Amino acid sequence: MIRFLKLMMIVHLIAMMHPLQVVVPGFSPDTQDVPIDGGICLLMAAGIGYGIKKTKNQDTQIKK
Repeated sequence: MIRFLKLMMIVHLIAMMHPLQVVVPGFSPDTQDVPIDGGICLLMAAGIGYGIKKTKNQDTQIKK
């Protein structure tokens, strides 16, 4: 089962990388750049922490 999940994750990642490789037209020259700052980083850190917590909880349930 774990092997299947790993395979599905790899297939999903490859499928999601395809749209990133397509060249997209740029913005007009008068558009101001907006920095991706603290908010995005905070959301990413929260998501990683939540994933670690869920994984640990799942591991403790399996061991019982």
